[in-house]
Amino acid sequence: MTRPDVKLVYGYQPEWLEQMFALFNKTALKRTDAQKVNRGLMNSQVVASLWQDDRLVATGRMITDFEMYSGIFDVVVDPEFQQCGLGRVIIEALVDKAPDTCIHLTSTFGNEAFYHRLGFRFHKTAMALYPERLSHSPYLDRDTIPS
Repeated sequence: MTRPDVKLVYGYQPEWLEQMFALFNKTALKRTDAQKVNRGLMNSQVVASLWQDDRLVATGRMITDFEMYSGIFDVVVDPEFQQCGLGRVIIEALVDKAPDTCIHLTSTFGNEAFYHRLGFRFHKTAMALYPERLSHSPYLDRDTIPS
């Protein structure tokens, strides 16, 4: 599929929440609390989104200190627009805002190769502390403890 004509927008406006929430729920990044999504977006230092006219087709966000560390979260592409380079555009837009930082992300299952092609590498000592209500996440490995 060829890349559609889209516009890159930095920032977030609360009036976009309905489209943001709907986009998450079209993908594996399902969300149940729209206000939590809104607060997460409002509190992110960088939000990048791609729009086809007035339709949101992709987004991602980053938390960063702009000096040493950054974390990329919630990269989502509308399933109708996947496999045409929009995920790459979002990642590159986020990285461009904090290019000289160590950037961490957690891939959704099956998308590891995509991030690897963009230059991300597996981190041998990454750890995560989830709240108890999320402690059974399939992303957590409870069996591997280094000696």
